[in-house]
Amino acid sequence: MTTNSNNKHEIRNKLRDLLINDIHLSVIEATDLEIGIFNSTIDYANSLKIPLSWSSDLFTDSYINIGRSIYSNLNKESYIQNEKLLERLNKKEFLPHKLPYMSCEEVFPEKWEAIIEKQKLKFKAAYEIKQVSMTDTIKCGKCKNNKISYYELQTRSGDEAITQFYNCIICGHKWKN
Repeated sequence: MTTNSNNKHEIRNKLRDLLINDIHLSVIEATDLEIGIFNSTIDYANSLKIPLSWSSDLFTDSYINIGRSIYSNLNKESYIQNEKLLERLNKKEFLPHKLPYMSCEEVFPEKWEAIIEKQKLKFKAAYEIKQVSMTDTIKCGKCKNNKISYYELQTRSGDEAITQFYNCIICGHKWKN
């Protein structure tokens, strides 16, 4: 890590002071958290081949963005409204320097629980094999097998014929009639 600028200490100290004065962390906790933010920034910069220097705007912006994200999540009055994270930190559920490495689901599980559950239901509906009607009177045009599932759906107006959707169990070929 090259240090050719005095503002390195200024940026890091300013963040540490915000954590102490606004979030009311102890000096030890704020220092530990700031070191975690700094290390997380280094890991992020390394993964994107960003120069590890405070003179690099990308590195500085990465540090500020990670710090801002952590600060906003810890601040109960921020727009994020993550009211339990600071309590969890105070109860020592995790070490301060681990916070920048936590996933969004770990940082704010109350918010992400419903979103993840909804996504799981979508995937389940999309990929789960459903019990459907089977027929052996129709053959697949692709593999010539007669293990076919089907369902019917009224896709047009009521006076027109119903549409039948077929799915070959063997090769996965789909068609409609």
